[in-house]
Amino acid sequence: MSRRKVGVRKEIKVDFANFSYLLDGIAGIGKEQPISEPVLLEQGWTPIGEVKSGDKIYGEDGNLHIITETYPQGIKDIYEVTFSDDTKTRCGLEHLWHVHTKKQRISMKDKNDYRFQVKTLKDILIDYKHNKYYKYSVPINSEIKFNSKEILPLDPYIFGLLLGDGGFTESVVTFTNPETELFEQLEQGLKELNLELHYRDFENHKQAVIAKNNGEKNNNMNTIIKKLNLSGCDSRQKFIPKQYIYTSIENRIKLLSGIINTDGHIHKGVSIHVCTYSEQLAKDITELTRSLGYIAIFNSWDRTNENSTKKYEKEIEYRVTIIGDYSKLDLSTKHQDKLKQRCNDYCKSIVDIKLVGQEESICIMVDNPNHLYITKDYIVTHNTTMAYEIGRKLYGEDGFLLLTIGQEPLPEHLGGILNDRANDWAELEQIVDELVEYRDTDYKNLKLIGIDTVDELFRLGEEEAVSIYNASVIPEKRVKSISQAFGGFQKGENKVVDLAITTIFKLRNAGYGIFFIGHTKVKNKKDLMTDIEFEQLTSNLDAKYYNAIKDKVNIVACAYIEREMNDLETVKDAFNKKDKQVGRISSERRVVVFRDEEYAIDVKSHFIDIEPKIDFGADEFINAILTAIKKQKERYNFEVDTSSKDNIIEDEIKEETEDKIETIDSDIIDEAKNKELIKSITTKYKTSTPEQKTKVKEILSSYGTSKFDIALPTKAFENILSLFE
Repeated sequence: MSRRKVGVRKEIKVDFANFSYLLDGIAGIGKEQPISEPVLLEQGWTPIGEVKSGDKIYGEDGNLHIITETYPQGIKDIYEVTFSDDTKTRCGLEHLWHVHTKKQRISMKDKNDYRFQVKTLKDILIDYKHNKYYKYSVPINSEIKFNSKEILPLDPYIFGLLLGDGGFTESVVTFTNPETELFEQLEQGLKELNLELHYRDFENHKQAVIAKNNGEKNNNMNTIIKKLNLSGCDSRQKFIPKQYIYTSIENRIKLLSGIINTDGHIHKGVSIHVCTYSEQLAKDITELTRSLGYIAIFNSWDRTNENSTKKYEKEIEYRVTIIGDYSKLDLSTKHQDKLKQRCNDYCKSIVDIKLVGQEESICIMVDNPNHLYITKDYIVTHNTTMAYEIGRKLYGEDGFLLLTIGQEPLPEHLGGILNDRANDWAELEQIVDELVEYRDTDYKNLKLIGIDTVDELFRLGEEEAVSIYNASVIPEKRVKSISQAFGGFQKGENKVVDLAITTIFKLRNAGYGIFFIGHTKVKNKKDLMTDIEFEQLTSNLDAKYYNAIKDKVNIVACAYIEREMNDLETVKDAFNKKDKQVGRISSERRVVVFRDEEYAIDVKSHFIDIEPKIDFGADEFINAILTAIKKQKERYNFEVDTSSKDNIIEDEIKEETEDKIETIDSDIIDEAKNKELIKSITTKYKTSTPEQKTKVKEILSSYGTSKFDIALPTKAFENILSLFE
């Protein structure tokens, strides 16, 4: 038998992607609004402080979504954010906004390349005023799909015509307008109510009285107007009843069309102005319009002069400017003939941010795929980005894949991200097998894979384990829960662990780095030695599943908001009347913890010298890991006597691994810096010598390309630029 020499000296692997990570965080970190700020729930506008888990809230897509969690934030500084359409909402500095820049909007239009970014208000505050224009705009909501089933007493288009040019102060309802087309539409719509029009002609317009047909006992229009509480209302007192504001999309479009065809006019061919002397009607039209996905701008002017009526002290005209896609409206021929093609896309920009005080605040988590929900004035506001930012900064957009598991929302808020979804275990195995089999061909540039979330990974694992068990037994012995499978006594959970670890770590064995994303909560735990209970911020996972992952990864980190509170006092909760402690936040910061000596946070690190706590951010996370790796390398590569052969080999290993440390910086991709470098290189390349051009081609060839690809490591361009110095 040949001899087998035992023991292989391990060298520290120095690439970020050569390790595996679990980042736990409180779902909802970075979203905060004052408790009095209204949000649009299923039942209508409600202060956000009154919402609770399970409530349904309208999202940017116009659909209802479930509020999964609420997180009280204490008393915070509150800022008022004003937009270009003069809408406003209030939030804290850590509130997340889904924004586009002007450059991104142009790209979206020209290339159909939908990209955006998620920023805190604190970051937006730095540069939202950029030269002579406003840098950031937010999405405009789609039509809100209100679920009211109430039957309307009057066709909404006909009602819209009457709100515009109808008279409700006489014993019968009248309609006054110069357009024959509108009278024909009104007459047709009144037939089903057994009503007819009696006309009176004037020089510049016509007026019609809405009268009952012969044989009818009552005038149905009078009954309807009285039922809607509009009887006797003059032009300054009109309003839109709530059942018409919160009706179906189709009904609201009809209503708005009727109002525009009477009280509206086309302004410069590209916008619509609706004018009225009723402040309440103007406000109602504004809300109606925004609920349909239009921009609506509310203004007023004092028109009082010597010719004004003496009935009112002031003549105030209110105007609603409507901007958007008018193709879905049923506009009159007169209006359609005046419309022109709009040259510029409309947007809703942030134009002002100011501190307005302090108030108790709250965060909510919404199961909307992009986490966006509707707040005051139909403003769209935001509700996992760390792993993506780390992968993009280190390896470029093709070097990171976010694998969305199960019911976890897709990363709609991350423009340009490489993403796939595994809806069930079969899809997960298919994706993993694909990535492993074609590692060296189709996915050679892929370095790091994010698993979002580890919670959903184990949920799918439980479903698969139960399915495997049920397929192996007779129907009478099939089970529904994992605790009953495989004979109980944690055998089912053990099967889940085996499935999850075996499947996902195929990726690790194939050379991919793994970055698990998880959620946390505070749990009561018991010390096994002292039997004393204590609270710990730890994973939301079942302890068996969490420990299985924790044992396999190199880093377990936890992200949370660290606050210092003062002026603590006990008060009654405004909604549930229970005692609670509130205080003022004297300071706060978002942090990531790698090691906690007090064991209040459940974390771990294989790196002895890692910084225990850092500020929350991709750059900070990368720096902490790379620094820890280098220190670990230094700690275990001890000085040796170079006189012996074995020690010479040790020195060679040491030099080799130190060279690899330097390659970490060589792998970093800074696309913004790359653009600047490419610009400089392109200029210098035109006048370079043949020898310099050859060396440039050699450097590019070493990266497998012949072009100045922005996704190349920044170090490559720095090396090229140095050739011309």
